[in-house]
Amino acid sequence: MSVDANKMLVSEFHQVVMVERRLDEVAQFMRDPLLDRDSKGVPEPLDRVKRSFAMYFSAFPDLQSKVEDITAEADKVVCRLTLTGTHQGEFMGAAPTGKSFSASAIHIFRIVDGKITERWEWVDRMGIRNQLGIQN
Repeated sequence: MSVDANKMLVSEFHQVVMVERRLDEVAQFMRDPLLDRDSKGVPEPLDRVKRSFAMYFSAFPDLQSKVEDITAEADKVVCRLTLTGTHQGEFMGAAPTGKSFSASAIHIFRIVDGKITERWEWVDRMGIRNQLGIQN
């Protein structure tokens, strides 16, 4: 795939999964299993990936994910995101606080044969916890 096609794939993934929350369509964009570099490079079945998204959507029903920048080179696409939401469900073992947050995130995706095959993810989880008043 071309660099532009890779960027389009990631943009569509973001819209369908993160914005529209159509978790049943994750397999349209990601290979099963996904090599998740955030969890020490362990292949993750897509069911587990979907559960992770569902956990965030449950904890923050109004979660918004805005793509601030997207760039690509060769088989990798990088997105810089701003995440916002209100803590209304359990998150990382903490009961809902009703507080809102705004945080940065960076996602790097590797695309092979039209599918996301690897993901590196950085989310300012400590910043989120601080804004929500959640103790370590």
